[in-house]
Amino acid sequence: MVEGEGEGSPAGVLGALLPAIAEGRVADVLALVDPQVVCITGTRPARSMYEGHAGMVQLIADLRAVYGRYRVEVDPDAGEGGPGDAGAEAETRVVVRMRGVRETEGGDEALPSALVVATVRGGLVAYLETMPED
Repeated sequence: MVEGEGEGSPAGVLGALLPAIAEGRVADVLALVDPQVVCITGTRPARSMYEGHAGMVQLIADLRAVYGRYRVEVDPDAGEGGPGDAGAEAETRVVVRMRGVRETEGGDEALPSALVVATVRGGLVAYLETMPED
């Protein structure tokens, strides 16, 4: 969870989602994303876009195939948050910085950091985009 944010807050939802993806917790991921979620990955583990619940399941599998066992570290002070699309119902934009850490037998290996931009609507992530910083 993103430090200082409640579990049900938009930042808290994103803070719960990112580790769930990294840890391969499919049921938790699906409970945190809108059924029509759109995910655009800057790291492109296999595709550049994943859509819906089926797409999120595939994203988890693709990330695991590319990175193996890894975890994420989220910096809640990396970006801004605020209202999303003015025409959308209770939509909030959340931006955080995330760094992946590959867990290997030889020790931890830092992966490139990325900015993560999410739109949270009705307590679920409706849009997720990662943009590599390195």
